[in-house]
Parts: sequence; structure tokens; C-alpha cells
Amino acid sequence: MTTVNPKPRLQTAARTIDLLLAVAREPAGASVKDIVGAMGVPRQVVYNLLHTMLELRVIRRTPQQRYTLGVGLLPIVTSFERDLAIHDQLRPIVQSIARQTGETAYAVGWLDDEIVVLETARGAQPVHVAEVSLGYSGFAHARASGKLLLACASDEQRRYYMSKRPLDPRTEHTIVSESVLEEEFARIRRDGFASEIEEFLPGLCCIAVPVPHTNEMLCVGISAPIDRFTLESERYRTEIIDILSHAE
Repeated sequence: MTTVNPKPRLQTAARTIDLLLAVAREPAGASVKDIVGAMGVPRQVVYNLLHTMLELRVIRRTPQQRYTLGVGLLPIVTSFERDLAIHDQLRPIVQSIARQTGETAYAVGWLDDEIVVLETARGAQPVHVAEVSLGYSGFAHARASGKLLLACASDEQRRYYMSKRPLDPRTEHTIVSESVLEEEFARIRRDGFASEIEEFLPGLCCIAVPVPHTNEMLCVGISAPIDRFTLESERYRTEIIDILSHAE
């Protein structure tokens, strides 16, 4: 009798990681449809993985039937935050930006060939939009911080990064043309800052400014609802630059 070998367990491990990443990339939580689309596997495979991961509490299901990361991942998150301690000098800067502008502030940098959120701080404004979490690295071409760091990267680093990641749309405003994006990079290098209006999430706008006098490519910025951003974007940029100048 011929024995049929089961599929290697590495496939299940890879799918588990893919599912966690699909969930982590959705700030408001991922639906089953989102996960199936991101993973490119049959819906039943996703349901089987979700059932196991819910039991292990590494993901959780919200009342809106969306999936977010669960408390079972806290030891991993804590370890990751510990590994990011080299960027502790960014924390007071980000906190000052959040206090001064009233908006959610963040610091972003390169980490292992990814553009990663290294620090966040929530502002005092009573109304906030959905924000990206510590460690988030998706859709750099749709985020002000990502566009800034790509614009300031070497041609080789930028080409390598973009060759590995399709210019998928997040919203109808996301730039998905490489030539148009290169024009945006040129504008960013000329003006010294980057912004985006509803390119990453509907109703969300961001502005990012490079951190000067560091050996790493880092930037800081804020995210705000479109109504406030439209009125205050220049104030945000001025206040961020002022805070950076006093942090030197």
C-alpha cells in the first residue's frame, strides 16, 4: 500500500504568519474577505486557521465580525518593543509633537529592509481617525512617512524595496503608478517633507518630516482627520520642524 505523505507543516506555519500579517495590516480589523484576498487561499482554509488561532487567543473577533490581534501575542509584542529600545530617543520627540499639535504623532524608520512604525503617541484632540500601530510596515507608498523615506533612500534601496512590493491601492486616492510616484518622490526631496490626503485610509491625512542629524533615515509626523488637516497642515509642519530643531 502506498503511503501518501501529508503536506509539509511548513506550509501551515507560513499560512499562519500570512494570516497574522493580513490582520495586522488592517487598522480597523480584517474581515474574512480581507484575509482571503490578502492570502490568496480558499475561504475554508482561512476559517480553519481562524478557528485554531481564536482558541489560542492570538487573534480576537470583534462584535463587528472583524479580526484583530489578540492578547496571546502580547509576549511577542513586548519582546519586539524591547528590541526597538535603540530608538528610545524618539519617544520624547513624538510625545512633544502629539502635545503641541494635539494629533496622533509617530516616528518611522527603516528596519531590516522594511519601513516600520517605531513610536506612536496619541494627541489630545477628542476625535481621532484610525491609526497605525507600533511595528506596522505595510503600504509605504500610501503613507506620508513611507513616501518620505523612499524618496530619501538611495536609488538602489528604493528600487529593491519597490521591486518586492506591488503598488496596491488602499483607497481611490492611492498612487499606484510608478512614474507618478517617482514624480512625488522628486517633489518630496525638493520640499523637504511628505504629505498624503486619504491615500492610506478614507478621512485620514498625514504629514511627515525627516529627523535631521542622525546616522539612520528616520522621520516623524502626525495623522489627522481631513477637516482639521485641510486647515492646519502648515501649522503642523511648522510645529514639527520647531520641535526637531530644539531636540538637536
